[in-house]
Amino acid sequence: MDSIKKKSEAVTDEVSKNSTEHINDEAYIRHLAAIVESSDDAIISKCLDGIIRSWNRGSERMFGYTTDQAVGKHISLIIPPEYINEEKSIWEKIRNNEVIDQYETIRNKKNGEHFHVALTISPLKDRFGNIIGISKIARDISVSKQAEVRHIQANMELVFQNEEKEKRANELIIANKELAFQNEEKEKRANELIIANKELAFQDAEKAKRADELIIANKELAFQNEEKEKMVADIVQRSKNLEQFTYIISHNLRAPVAHILGISNVLKGELSDAERDRTHSYLFSAVEQLDNVIKDMAKILQMRSEITEDKVAVSFQELVDTIKLSIQNIIQKEKAEIVTDFLAIDTIVTLKGYFHSVFYNLILNAIKYKQPGTSPVIKIRTELQKGKIMISFKDNGTGIDLTLHGNKLFGLYNRFHSNIEGKGVGLFMVKTQIEVLGGNINVTSEPGKGTEFMIELPQ
Repeated sequence: MDSIKKKSEAVTDEVSKNSTEHINDEAYIRHLAAIVESSDDAIISKCLDGIIRSWNRGSERMFGYTTDQAVGKHISLIIPPEYINEEKSIWEKIRNNEVIDQYETIRNKKNGEHFHVALTISPLKDRFGNIIGISKIARDISVSKQAEVRHIQANMELVFQNEEKEKRANELIIANKELAFQNEEKEKRANELIIANKELAFQDAEKAKRADELIIANKELAFQNEEKEKMVADIVQRSKNLEQFTYIISHNLRAPVAHILGISNVLKGELSDAERDRTHSYLFSAVEQLDNVIKDMAKILQMRSEITEDKVAVSFQELVDTIKLSIQNIIQKEKAEIVTDFLAIDTIVTLKGYFHSVFYNLILNAIKYKQPGTSPVIKIRTELQKGKIMISFKDNGTGIDLTLHGNKLFGLYNRFHSNIEGKGVGLFMVKTQIEVLGGNINVTSEPGKGTEFMIELPQ
């Protein structure tokens, strides 16, 4: 703080000393201007009505306003509203010809930031001694204020620690007295303690036996609880699956059944031979649609039923190679590229049929929903995260607007690209099979930027 005061006094003295004598000395005026402009402090002059008349580079750096932005503006430009009344008391002191030295207050920068400053404020007079304005020298003291706060906090912490030490010392005195008393009692009851220790040893042996029994009982209880939790989770999941399947049946059978009923009503009326043949054609089409839905429901029921297939070790690369061979004509036609990275983990023990179906559907989808005019590139990689096997399928395809379709992505018969053939069953089957395997699947995607499916499975 002393260094701030000395520097401010030096600038103020240099400006005010012999100002009358050198008022017409251009070299001296340039000398004063150089001092003002080179100062790290903000040096500001203002009229008696508060309008800023001069604004040095230190002011620009400190407050963020350029000279053009500040000169001609009212000094309230840099004064927070809650501190504006300070100007009245400052003006009263200036009118009494006082110099305000190292007045600490708050000012604000152009960006709205409030900070601590120390002000040295002096009246500006004409050659007749009349006060014509006010000069202010401002120094940013935020760093020193922060240090002061830290110092106060440290002192308070030290006081608190000393109080705690005194408390502990008093407690230690009391504890020592109590310990002395207890030692006397221990000596008196030495024989009693020998007997008590023998009894205690016997009780400890009994407790150890009970503890071992309790450990065994707790392990058994923990096992039973785990089994119960698994059963409850399985029941909850089956309930959800049943609820979902009930909805699927009611939702997807309603349309073809309603179609058949409507056509049946038409057939009850009087129709020409051509109309009857056309109506029969519609009826056969509706029945075929109903049959397809029933077949899909049968597949889902079969997939959700008890798993009888044995789990085997499945090589990720061999699985991809098998699928590539089975759809070789599609890969060649679309010039598709499948890039694999199975360094983290290359084999998994699982249901091979389910796993083949998952990989097949995700690879085929990535090729089917490619960007027009772009060869599809599918990147498949594995990694281990916290005991989980992570499998990523990333493509450069058309992508999906998850904001619009995210909650429907894995639904049955949901399709989002009308120009591409499909039944809307693939992703539903993928999600169902992954969940049956004890895992889950998530997706990230943007239209035009491709899609990434991330599968998480227990290791």
